[in-house]
Amino acid sequence: MSPSGRGIASQLGIANADAGSALNSCGNGRLQLSELHYVLPFAQGEVYLGMLDPTRFLDGSDIANDETQQFLGAGFVNNPLIDFPDYTLGIAYHYTASANQPGFAVFLSSSNGLGDNSSASYGQLINVHDKEKGLFSAAELYYPWKKIKFRSGLWLNTAIKPQINNPTEKAKNYGIYTSIDASEGQHQWNLRYGYTNPDVTASNHFVAIAYQYQFKQAALGLGLAHQRMTHQSADSSNTPNTQAELYLRINPAPGLSISPSIQYLHGQSSSQTPQQLSKRNWVAGLRLSYYF
Repeated sequence: MSPSGRGIASQLGIANADAGSALNSCGNGRLQLSELHYVLPFAQGEVYLGMLDPTRFLDGSDIANDETQQFLGAGFVNNPLIDFPDYTLGIAYHYTASANQPGFAVFLSSSNGLGDNSSASYGQLINVHDKEKGLFSAAELYYPWKKIKFRSGLWLNTAIKPQINNPTEKAKNYGIYTSIDASEGQHQWNLRYGYTNPDVTASNHFVAIAYQYQFKQAALGLGLAHQRMTHQSADSSNTPNTQAELYLRINPAPGLSISPSIQYLHGQSSSQTPQQLSKRNWVAGLRLSYYF
């Protein structure tokens, strides 16, 4: 579906992590093949080769990782400071953790995915030698211990970006991140932290906490996320970006889920116009999903 230029998805992009995931170069919705890959068992793990979604292998969470069934806000789906490419050509290796040793994932791809290119075309996706492109690489170690799951990783995006305070100077983007899940009975928590290069990003620290209560066929989620604007930014109008979300998911019939939600947004969003930087916004939503 084509997002309205004056709609919530366009003006407050962080309120809907699923908005604009399949657009053409004109910003209109389209049918899109997002993933196509080959899986090969290798060394007690699996190698994936082809068109991949990097978030399938990195920065996962049991309760804050699926915008169709869990939190809708971008701050509770993946760490927004990780400079992930969109669906991209790459290779990944995933080794599953066991009771005695941790698991890990490594990922290598083009820095530009399908939605990152100006034409949003498959031809431009395949042309990985464009001078503006580089490589995206990441490695993550994760370890489940009792009722806690630790994930920690580092990443590098070599596509050259202008520095915020001196656009004539260029730099690469890099960062580290951590995601921790814990559970006790019907209660589940997630804690995320991320740091990225302050020379090329408007904010360089991110922290979020999410909670889910599971009751029979229903779930209640509550999350709070915050980005700190970097001291390198010369724009004094930049303010901390805070996002909160409360949602309820009910399953009245097999395969059917209904999820009303409400979000509070304060501060800067990369998709907001300058007039919105200091506004306090409330966003109500309703998702209907059916799986068969």
